[in-house]
Amino acid sequence: MKKFFFTLVLFSLITTNGQAAFTDLNTSHWAYESVMRLSELGIISGMPDGTFRGNEPMTRYQSAVAMKRILDAANSLGQVTGQVSGQLPADIRNRISELELLVQRSLEAVQSSGEDYQRILSLIENLTTAPYQTAVCPEAEQLRNELDGLSGDVKSLN
Repeated sequence: MKKFFFTLVLFSLITTNGQAAFTDLNTSHWAYESVMRLSELGIISGMPDGTFRGNEPMTRYQSAVAMKRILDAANSLGQVTGQVSGQLPADIRNRISELELLVQRSLEAVQSSGEDYQRILSLIENLTTAPYQTAVCPEAEQLRNELDGLSGDVKSLN
């Protein structure tokens, strides 16, 4: 057991010393410790230019890579502790289920926003009047309200 902890501490020191802070991530940022810890564990990585770009959305590819790294880390931990892969403790399985549900809801919200955006673009393209006049084009007021709502939804996703 002592050998395991020694190896873990040594690995942490090597990983920590090898990781440079991201140039666009301030040490006072509320997510700094989380980002750096996930980076140290090899779950996430920054961009080739040394930035993290934390305000940019994560692609499905990036999500897949991070999830695979999490699973690999969990499997490695299971092998080190003698647990059989797939027999994670109940609390971890519950947290993973919660995370899966959250990711699914987020993807559905993004898809719905994209569909709303496409529908609104279609309405805009179908407008025949150049200036905004509700008397000439009654759909313009509805369109303006939907655009305002969508703008608020997009801002709340950040």
